[in-house]
Amino acid sequence: GDSTDGVRPANWGNMFAVLVGDFLLSKSYDLTARAGAGVSRTIADALVRACEGQVREQRNTHYLEQSQAEYLEILAQKAATLFELPCGMGARLAGASDMWTTAMTAYGHHIGLAFQVTEEIRALSGDVGRLTQVTRANIHAGMYSLPVLLAVQRSGPDANRLRTILEQPSLDDEDVQAIEKIVQESGAFGRARAIANDQAERAKLDLAPLGNHPVRPILARLADYVVTREVARQSAPKIG
Repeated sequence: GDSTDGVRPANWGNMFAVLVGDFLLSKSYDLTARAGAGVSRTIADALVRACEGQVREQRNTHYLEQSQAEYLEILAQKAATLFELPCGMGARLAGASDMWTTAMTAYGHHIGLAFQVTEEIRALSGDVGRLTQVTRANIHAGMYSLPVLLAVQRSGPDANRLRTILEQPSLDDEDVQAIEKIVQESGAFGRARAIANDQAERAKLDLAPLGNHPVRPILARLADYVVTREVARQSAPKIG
């Protein structure tokens, strides 16, 4: 707002956000400490893996020859880990067996990858939102998403043009828009969707140890939703 009597008002929005973030972090530490040393150690290990993944991503900036396997490995560290943790930890804290906990951890891993790859497609396909801005910022910084890498590693004039743009010392907004257009028209989205769908199917296979438990179809529908972003219609239960 406007200043009063020459006094510049404080930015309460940012200050409040930092304060709330610090409060939630301190409460999370408190809760994990109460749950036991094993829980705290598991959470700490997951955070370390996520940070290591981010460091690896930084090391691969401007690296256009990064393989699909290496990219997914880094994505698993920095993003899928944050899905594995709550899925596995939730099962463990609920008193589930080791077999269930392992199954839920694997399930979280695969839906994490499916979710992240799907988000990368959405961010480059015209959906305007926060993630779109993050993706564009990453392109400027030389951190390329899977669709971009799939598009640039193809043969042909469009791939060569994309490589030429990406290899420029700096990019402007027009360059980023050109990159998005080439990626959209390259067929990379179809290949990336196939990868996301495969991860979602693997997640559903991870649920096999749950047998006929009522939660299994719910988790399977969640795996489908991660890639389709469509809520399946359920028939109304019969009464009487």
